[in-house]
Amino acid sequence: WRTGVLARSWVDCDRSAYPFPPSPACLAPDQVSFFGAVEFIRDSLPEDARFLAVKAEPLWYYSGRRSVFYPIALGESEAGFLPYLRSEGVDWILLGSLQVSEPRRFAELVQANCAGLRLAGTVPPRTYLFELRRDSAAAGEDLGACQAVADYMEANVGRDFSTE
Repeated sequence: WRTGVLARSWVDCDRSAYPFPPSPACLAPDQVSFFGAVEFIRDSLPEDARFLAVKAEPLWYYSGRRSVFYPIALGESEAGFLPYLRSEGVDWILLGSLQVSEPRRFAELVQANCAGLRLAGTVPPRTYLFELRRDSAAAGEDLGACQAVADYMEANVGRDFSTE
């Protein structure tokens, strides 16, 4: 029964669009959101921009942008999170909803440091792009990043990644 439901949901999946972007009919909504952000990154951000993202491999494959090793960043304390990212040359954080760690530990670290970030964009339903502020004097002036993280966390309340 589950296989039949899954097969029916992929009937409109057109794989001829590969390698980029994958057809939205082939993806879950959060995957479509992620690839929308990747397309923006590829087309709009500098080639040397460096990221923290859960899905570093597809981000690099489809945009050519490098990322730091995600598990190490998540092991940082709240106070050490942004200093670590800065020490690794990270300019951007891509927060999506593809893995269970994103709305938990990753979002908690982003939320604790939101005043040091600038919201650069969102792609519905739950993908957010943040830029690390380099100027500490500007930190906290724009609370858009803090509100975005709060919205993100609210949108992920009660999600069961085992069924998606």
